[in-house]
Amino acid sequence: MRPATCAAVALLSACQLPLGVDDGEVPLLRTSLEQYELEIDGEWARLSVPYTFSNRTDVTVHINGCRGQVAPLFEREVDGEWEYFYQAPTLSCLSPPRPIRSGSVASEVGHLTLRMTSDATASDRYVPGTVNGRYRLRWMTATHGSFLRYGYTEQVTLPLELTISNSFTIVEPRPN
Repeated sequence: MRPATCAAVALLSACQLPLGVDDGEVPLLRTSLEQYELEIDGEWARLSVPYTFSNRTDVTVHINGCRGQVAPLFEREVDGEWEYFYQAPTLSCLSPPRPIRSGSVASEVGHLTLRMTSDATASDRYVPGTVNGRYRLRWMTATHGSFLRYGYTEQVTLPLELTISNSFTIVEPRPN
């Protein structure tokens, strides 16, 4: 984050992220486990990652999705950098966002579904031996602001550090 700034400010007070969140309080998105095993079922490779969002900000956070469906990104760590790996397809519709009030906790499940067939697209193709690694979840649609019936009067995307989860490992099953 801002190491030099935090070090200087730490002498006087605790370092804070935007919206009243202390550095020691992140991540707000937390997975239930530190390691998950990919499940192979015929031509499909699947994984479900339960997670919670603890709204420790001082504002109501709005999660945008379609009919209440929220699909986080799966990002993979490659050479010390986080890269897009997968996002479950969702309907393209606009429905009222789900509010998560300050101090509240919301539970969700991130789904990873890959196909092992040659007709799968590049973004959802599973090739054995290519999934093992470190991952994190990321919300792309978390905002705060004033919501009216037909849209926002003010919409502000949450800072990145408030919309990413802890890192976790995905492992593939051992071949029989």
